[in-house]
Amino acid sequence: GIDAYAVLSCHGQEKRSNVVSVHSSQGSKPEWNETHLFNISGRENELRIRIMDKDTLTADDFLGEVLIPLQPVFEEESIPNTTYNLIKDERYCGGVRVGLKFTHQRTREFA
Repeated sequence: GIDAYAVLSCHGQEKRSNVVSVHSSQGSKPEWNETHLFNISGRENELRIRIMDKDTLTADDFLGEVLIPLQPVFEEESIPNTTYNLIKDERYCGGVRVGLKFTHQRTREFA
């Protein structure tokens, strides 16, 4: 089985999902159903998601990664769940479904 987790990174911030155990009999489709919030300014252009397999005794295995361009999110403000290709060693190795939402932070002014 696989104990999968996701590492999301954007603009020097990194978030980790919970670990989801997947038995090989079920196929390997972990579902996290988590929401992660990043504070970003206008310079970031992509979100990197790395899928990892947690190992107890050895280093965690890298299963694949996806780079998601953020420009469409800034323009549309919301991107519905979309499947992005996971790549490992320049080869397609599966997909990950992600929905994205961009919210403008209102700046507060104190009088």
